[in-house]
Amino acid sequence: MPLCGEFEYAVMSKTNNVFIDLSELKMTPELSRVFEGLMTVQFLPAENADAEAALREAAVMGNIQNLLLGIINHNISATTDYIGSELGYIIIVDDVPDRKEAYFDPRARPWYQLAAENGALSWTDVYPDAYSRGLAITCAKPYYDVTGRLAGVAGIGTVLDELTEIVLDTAVGETGYAFMVNASGEVIIPDDLSPDISVNMERLLNGGGVDRVSINGKESFIAHAALKSLSWSLITVIEAEEAAASAQSLSNV
Repeated sequence: MPLCGEFEYAVMSKTNNVFIDLSELKMTPELSRVFEGLMTVQFLPAENADAEAALREAAVMGNIQNLLLGIINHNISATTDYIGSELGYIIIVDDVPDRKEAYFDPRARPWYQLAAENGALSWTDVYPDAYSRGLAITCAKPYYDVTGRLAGVAGIGTVLDELTEIVLDTAVGETGYAFMVNASGEVIIPDDLSPDISVNMERLLNGGGVDRVSINGKESFIAHAALKSLSWSLITVIEAEEAAASAQSLSNV
């Protein structure tokens, strides 16, 4: 019994606080486009999923779709949330049902594997969103059955378009700019920036403060501020000549 057809999209859509039962509809590409932009709850199986076991477990979850929709509705930064089961299916909320394939195996996704391996709340590194919405990040946590065996992973994902805009719009004088790095010192925002920095990034991130460095052949000042919830840092850069000129102007006041 393949877990597809009428089970491919057993979804509920919420708009203006009214639930519309879509589970009796066959979700064709044409129909799915009708719901593009609406937050919908979709049930997607792995191709090799045990259909009967997956459906039994999903039924036990009851009205999990209400909880998932509520999380999205009350968290402006959340783009999607989901429950991925070790049995090989996912219950996912997002606004791009038209971009889904017939099958989806959450166990193969990096966020699932990371949380399962860590056995605790875990943040992924930045990755390109699977549905071409930009850079994304996921916060995921495993859950277990009564015997302590891994049952699945729950996650909340967000597309980093707003954070990217904030970073890019950060004003640092005339010649300065800002970017975000991960715990390894790799640039993650913007994803097309590759500054040639002659500085030990590990020393900068661990030591804090301001350092004088050469970036792309120009003497500059570089500073960082760590984010509280993630192991990322905001890096700001300004050319030393401009900084010195600004300091001189202040001394003449």
